[in-house]
Amino acid sequence: MSGWLLVAEHPAFTSPKPVISVNGLNPWDYHWDRPDEPEIIFPDSTLPSRGRWMRIYEIGEPNRRVRFAAELHGRTWSFYVLVPPGTPGSLSAISAEYEGHCRDSADEKSERPWPSPAPEWLGRPAFLKCLDEIEATAERILYRGKSLCRLCGCINGHEAFRLDGWQWPAGYRHYIAEHLVRPSRQFEEFAMARG
Repeated sequence: MSGWLLVAEHPAFTSPKPVISVNGLNPWDYHWDRPDEPEIIFPDSTLPSRGRWMRIYEIGEPNRRVRFAAELHGRTWSFYVLVPPGTPGSLSAISAEYEGHCRDSADEKSERPWPSPAPEWLGRPAFLKCLDEIEATAERILYRGKSLCRLCGCINGHEAFRLDGWQWPAGYRHYIAEHLVRPSRQFEEFAMARG
């Protein structure tokens, strides 16, 4: 867990450009770079099982970089910076866990896995039943396009599921049911415990 402190809020879609400070820099003066790290999740008092998912960004010049989390909620931007755990006013956040996000091709250089069949796995029917149950209650996140199966090329979904800090694409079920892919041990345990 990490601590994040709200340092600025501003209404969205306003003119002229807002003047705010995120550790001494105005985010509207810079291009927002996305480091290769998972989103963070704050507890949401209205929907505890879903949480508030926020992306991490960096702004600044080569000699001075500022890292922050940002969220557009309704019509308001909120900006958070990392602080030591227990800092007064800070929120505790966890890092998101992702499952079923494959690299685009088998030879692509990426830390994302390539879907590999595991036909010897006998727990597939029970896992798919649990996956159906958790997907029925999970939050649905729409994508801006369709995903294709990396193995057979069929259209394989246009949304993702989120539940209890996990996110996985809707098409992940296809890989497990049709291509005999086995989920990671962590996701398998999560789904079996929740389903």
